Amino acid sequence: DPDTELLLFCNNDIEMLNDAISIMAKIHDEQSKIGTVGCRLHYEDGSIQHLGVSLQTNKNNQLLITHKYIKWDFDNIKQHSPESFTHGNTAAFMMVSKKLFDEIGGFNEKYVECFEDVEFNLTCLIKNRVNVTTSRGVCYHLESQTRKREGEENDLNRLLSFINENSIIKETFNKID
Repeated sequence: DPDTELLLFCNNDIEMLNDAISIMAKIHDEQSKIGTVGCRLHYEDGSIQHLGVSLQTNKNNQLLITHKYIKWDFDNIKQHSPESFTHGNTAAFMMVSKKLFDEIGGFNEKYVECFEDVEFNLTCLIKNRVNVTTSRGVCYHLESQTRKREGEENDLNRLLSFINENSIIKETFNKID
């Protein structure tokens, strides 16, 4: 649709706990150079499943791709900024402008099971965009109830190749001990 400005990717196992869509759209409108916007995702038990994607390397220089999370209690949430810049957001519930999505060429369809959203988010960084995750928008993600888990190793190798071909991404890694 030519009138569409924002795209929302949403798995069929997402339950919104508040008006996360409006919160994310407002963040998108207020930020310049925005790539993707994501929100806080919880497992059914209330624990945090996702608060942005983080790329890290350990002391052996091995790549770790993690979902950022913090201890789920109100005092801890209050001490953190409600929005943070991240390497990316899971497309389980992610917003992006249609213009940027088309400019990038959408998701890389060579991925079978996962990580196409991670590559998309990293491409946003390459294009000098920022990915933002908000803790104010909140959803349950009934994680992996629809995932087959076939082809994940091949998908991970495809993502690692993409990262190795783009030195600008390596510069953004967080070093951990």
